[in-house]
Amino acid sequence: SARLALLTPKPYRPGLAAGIEDLEGTRRFHSEYLVSGMPFEIMGVQSRMSLGYAFHVFTATRYVLDGGFGAFELSPWRAVATRVEYDSEKWNVGIGVDLGFGLRLRAAALNLETLSGGVGWFHEL
Repeated sequence: SARLALLTPKPYRPGLAAGIEDLEGTRRFHSEYLVSGMPFEIMGVQSRMSLGYAFHVFTATRYVLDGGFGAFELSPWRAVATRVEYDSEKWNVGIGVDLGFGLRLRAAALNLETLSGGVGWFHEL
């Protein structure tokens, strides 16, 4: 999976990114998409909203994202972010904790019922 930031988001100006999931793998969890998001504050609490659309550029067995999707995120503390999202198929809620060095620990309730977890890594080029 990879995502390339085409335009960095700033206060009062949305960013734009292009992404792809499972490009060379099984293509059972494949998606390619464009997403736009913007940070803002709600009563001093850092927040973020994003909207995107997944296209069918490559042939795949199944597309994880298929059409419109979006998310709303609140960060009550600098290292913690809570999220509500619609992934083009179901509603999910989750939390992410910044571990430092670009690592983020994540936990989610997919479709508001199935627990999931993972670790992600972010690196600016």
